[in-house]
Amino acid sequence: MDERPVDGIAAWGRAEGFAALCELGALFVEGRVDSFPGWGADSTDEESDGVQDVLAALNRAGFLTLASGRGEPDREGADGRVERRRAFVLGFAGVSVVERLKSLEAELWIRDFRAREVGGEAVPVGTRGEDVFMEVGSGAGGVELEIFEGAVGKRALEELEEKRYVVLVGMEWGEDAGFWEKLRAELQPG
Repeated sequence: MDERPVDGIAAWGRAEGFAALCELGALFVEGRVDSFPGWGADSTDEESDGVQDVLAALNRAGFLTLASGRGEPDREGADGRVERRRAFVLGFAGVSVVERLKSLEAELWIRDFRAREVGGEAVPVGTRGEDVFMEVGSGAGGVELEIFEGAVGKRALEELEEKRYVVLVGMEWGEDAGFWEKLRAELQPG
């Protein structure tokens, strides 16, 4: 059996709907497709190590994941400042998926925007001492949509533009397993 990943450029170009994009997103995080539009590597970053199964499940539930990061316990950096990280994932989803996820609002920071909406409050997901080195949360869907223009079929892009740009962040610094388990449980079929 041939285990080489599928040629992602061709597969994404043939995608004809949002469901096809989500399936390709799942296959990419599983290492079965060798590219993702706009991503310059043939696999996920180390921040996704250990949660690829949850990311694949999110994609298959109709949440096209674009970026994610793991929550990490506080640790001292080389400069002596403490670095902290919150778990997060962002991407595109339909209204019904967004409504399901909103049941977690007491446990997760959740924001959704029209696909091309700009603005909104950002939340830090990475700090070093008092300095924020990574934040998510503002409406960046338009920028994210641009990576798909010319890389996917016309109908797939049109359906993607109709979706919501969604940002999910763990409330607690360093929380990781609980964040991913909440997402997995919420998006289980049935």
